[in-house]
Amino acid sequence: MRRASLLLLVLLAAGCAGKWRDAGTRTHPALTDGAVLATNERGRGTSLERRVSIIADGETIQSGAVDDILPYVRPIETAEAAIAYSDLAREIPLIDSGAIGALLRFDPSLAGSGGNGKFSRADAAFWGVSTAPTARPYGGGYEVTRVVLLTAVPDPDMPKWVQPWRVVLLKEVVFPDGRIRRVDHKTLTNGEDAARFATF
Repeated sequence: MRRASLLLLVLLAAGCAGKWRDAGTRTHPALTDGAVLATNERGRGTSLERRVSIIADGETIQSGAVDDILPYVRPIETAEAAIAYSDLAREIPLIDSGAIGALLRFDPSLAGSGGNGKFSRADAAFWGVSTAPTARPYGGGYEVTRVVLLTAVPDPDMPKWVQPWRVVLLKEVVFPDGRIRRVDHKTLTNGEDAARFATF
């Protein structure tokens, strides 16, 4: 009897862990009027998974393709629109956009160092960077400069070597067609110090 009860509890826990739960909807400055971002999550702690989609005109658009998302995006005709799209490309994420890295957001409420996807004023001062992304016209689009987190990945030239976590100051060009091209990046910190910014 006790064994059956334990088995039932394990099965229930597994079932709950696999089920997506609604984590809310919100507007986004890159999206057209009436379109919102919907977030669903499952799992907990280091096994937490997050799925972001767009809801517009009563439909849910679950796609990581630029061409599927672009009809719901405001025209990328200003510096502000380019920054907002650069955010959106990472939040959904848009796999074929060319965007690299995970968003790191400035949190003015943090005292001391940041972590878990947010950086503080102290971090920005230490790195010598702006607390907000900037953009300027460049090469038919807008050059956006922002702080992002690059995950640890195997080195393509040295299979036994893993490139460490890195927080970088990234320069990328956001084009009106939704494509993003990396121009340059500068490492601000790496290794364990960078890994603290991961949101897993």
